[in-house]
Amino acid sequence: MRATKVAYILSQRDEGNREHVVAYGGRGLRGAEVRYPITQLECLAIIEGVKHYHTYLSQPFEIVTDHVSLKFLQTLKLSAHSRLARCALFLQPYRFTVNYKPGRLMTA
Repeated sequence: MRATKVAYILSQRDEGNREHVVAYGGRGLRGAEVRYPITQLECLAIIEGVKHYHTYLSQPFEIVTDHVSLKFLQTLKLSAHSRLARCALFLQPYRFTVNYKPGRLMTA
């Protein structure tokens, strides 16, 4: 089954380190995006979330993903033809860490 949209969540932690959702966001995929491999779709969700909530991201922030490959986003070798490298370039001005959190399997 192909993805038809990307989604992201803005959350914050309280003094007890409990996570609270501030806002949900997302958008439908456009044109060729529906054929992106999963790693590129996950990266697209990060980019869209950062673009949408950039005004709240002036401090170092954490990106939590259930896609372990994106932990290496900040150490990618840059190439003009790599979509992931362009994502990494977009994120360079921001101070963030990428943390992996295993996702839950969804059953139909």
